[in-house]
Amino acid sequence: LHLSDPRRMLDDQVFVLDSDRRAHPIDIDIFLLPQSHLPGQKENSTQTVAGIGLDEMRASFELARAGVRMVKARPDEPIFAVEFSPENFDPRLLQYLEGLPNLQQVQLAGTSVTDQDLQILTRNRLITGIGLSNTSITDDGIRALKDLPFISYIEHDLTAITTEALEAVLKSPQ
Repeated sequence: LHLSDPRRMLDDQVFVLDSDRRAHPIDIDIFLLPQSHLPGQKENSTQTVAGIGLDEMRASFELARAGVRMVKARPDEPIFAVEFSPENFDPRLLQYLEGLPNLQQVQLAGTSVTDQDLQILTRNRLITGIGLSNTSITDDGIRALKDLPFISYIEHDLTAITTEALEAVLKSPQ
């Protein structure tokens, strides 16, 4: 269960029901990610389903207002991908990505994104791919993404990113 609180300064709450149908608070990572996929966890065949978090209305509103393209598989599903263009990119908009808990793909190709800007993406634990071609991103920026458990693709043409840095960050596709 995901309780989204629209009030600023109050965190969302997530819960799991036990066999007696009692709710217990859990960490957002445990809610969004199957426990067997969390770093340091052993495979647990009884916990294979991940939760789906609610997109924050303010996040989608601010991104839409700036002209950021947001993609859903179907209209009734959460946003899973965003695409910034060089014309609409503003690093302050990246803070709103945290309000899209099911985000898997981020396209930043051709934008003025910096190494420091990428650190905010670590809040989106489900990210599998990032487009960074034709940006000033270096190995330092890529290393900030090393704790993303599913990052398996980084588009990096025309960047200073090395193969060594990519190999240290990318995970094998699940």
